[in-house]
Amino acid sequence: MAIDSLGNIWVKNAGANVISEFTSMGSVVSANGYAPSGYVAGTLSAGLAFDTSGRLWITSASSSNASGYLMALTNGVRTLGPFTDDASADSASASGLYGGNWVSISNATIWTANSNTTVSAFLPSGQPNFGGPLSVANMTSTAWVDFDASGFAWVVDFNSSAIARINQAAGNTTAYDPSTGGLSYPSGLQVDANGSVWVSNNGTPSLSQLRFSSPVIVPVSPSTGYRDPNSDANAEGAVQLDASGNAWTVDDTNHLIQWVGIATPQATPVSPTRHATRP
Repeated sequence: MAIDSLGNIWVKNAGANVISEFTSMGSVVSANGYAPSGYVAGTLSAGLAFDTSGRLWITSASSSNASGYLMALTNGVRTLGPFTDDASADSASASGLYGGNWVSISNATIWTANSNTTVSAFLPSGQPNFGGPLSVANMTSTAWVDFDASGFAWVVDFNSSAIARINQAAGNTTAYDPSTGGLSYPSGLQVDANGSVWVSNNGTPSLSQLRFSSPVIVPVSPSTGYRDPNSDANAEGAVQLDASGNAWTVDDTNHLIQWVGIATPQATPVSPTRHATRP
């Protein structure tokens, strides 16, 4: 999922070659979904993220996870890409794009977590940045990436349910023991305004909350994660945080779920300097 500047929620569909749009109240905007030219959802349809110009960046992978691509949309219409990992197709292969999963935007750079053990970076033009992919130590299948306010990258591994914090400047990684906090085949990750990391879990229908407490990553959520007692789902999909601190997830029974006020808002409401009075 991704949330745009109007608060609308955008969702990719693995079972159809369309992207759905909903209002912040959950009402449908795209009656039949958007089907941009060149977009193929595939079995492993994956990440979405908006840049500062309002373009929606998409990653996806083939059913075998052996190939991945990246493209951008404006108002539901393809404007850039698709860039693939096929060397004969375009220059994006120099970035190591492979079965791209999650996508995140940081300092005008588009980052993807690949389905091997790497993270790739792209310029707004879609061309690869930094000369190649960044390897993540002690992971087998890097899945989702997001950035905190200090510019550190957070990455989760689907297969091992591990999480890592990467200091790009120092070139080192802080890993986390996945035995606590509720991590279970993580299917999404996002960092809130207070530095808490929120992870949705595919292995169990739950949300995990973690924080960095130097020199380690510590769990905030219980060992089962936060659970929705009303859910009949077996898994939570991606997670997105809106400006008000609500967490949005999708489950495997096609529900869009709002976790009201669970995270730190991106902006604190301004205190009034004067109160109005009724005439």
